[in-house]
Amino acid sequence: MEIIFEINHRFLQEVRAMWPGDGEKQAKLSIIQEGFHRMVRMANLCVIGSYAVNGVAALHSELVKKDLFPEFHAMYPTRLHNVTNGITPRRWLKFCNPGLSALITEKIGNEWPAKLEQLEGIAQFADDAEFQKEYMAVKKQNKQRLADWVSDNMGIELDTNAIFDVQIKRLHEYKRQHLDLLHVLALYHRLLKDPSFDMVPRVVFFAAKAAPGYHLAKEIIFAINKIAEKVNNDPRIGGKLKVVFIPDYRVSMAEIIILLRTCHNKSLWPVRKHLVLVT
Repeated sequence: MEIIFEINHRFLQEVRAMWPGDGEKQAKLSIIQEGFHRMVRMANLCVIGSYAVNGVAALHSELVKKDLFPEFHAMYPTRLHNVTNGITPRRWLKFCNPGLSALITEKIGNEWPAKLEQLEGIAQFADDAEFQKEYMAVKKQNKQRLADWVSDNMGIELDTNAIFDVQIKRLHEYKRQHLDLLHVLALYHRLLKDPSFDMVPRVVFFAAKAAPGYHLAKEIIFAINKIAEKVNNDPRIGGKLKVVFIPDYRVSMAEIIILLRTCHNKSLWPVRKHLVLVT
């Protein structure tokens, strides 16, 4: 704390030099939030102690400059900038999805991991019935891998012919996991109350973590699990609907779940838009 107080003291000298006599600016930008319990503003400390700060996308980076830290942007105009977070197809395709990688290699050769632009070449097979069949076989294998994990670790048996409806991200109100949960309840209600209603079997997956102090997010997780317990054990719906909340969401778990989709690389989007019609 002694070091943090010293950093703050030196920083506030800069603030006073830029906005002389403006106590409001000093109070807003100070690393220490005054009050009955004094607290450290970690975001302010991070901006002050960093040489570069960026959002996860251009939109977020602009919001950081305009709404979150406009004063910091005025003080350090080159510090807040944009570096869009990316993903590596080598990790999320070649390493995590060996079945799809092998299929791509079979069609366009084995140089694409070093020359990612070659992935564009797979688009020529989008309307090829044999390729679609092979692609769907890979996807089915990936669904089976996830179903096996759920069976082994959670004791829930899943039908891989069902639609796998997935939402995986931080548990937060604005991420709207509770709206997915309301959709589950609506489907469940219709299956019980409407004899004319039928649907393709669906498994709804949730995977997320709540921040330690985020009580409502934890309540949503609790609600998901209680509804899953009810739906999954109701013989009246004939296995048409199941709910799975995968615990301890992490990168290695994401690697299994995300394989249900095509590939994160935009080069496969041309083929993806065709294949989505047959998935």
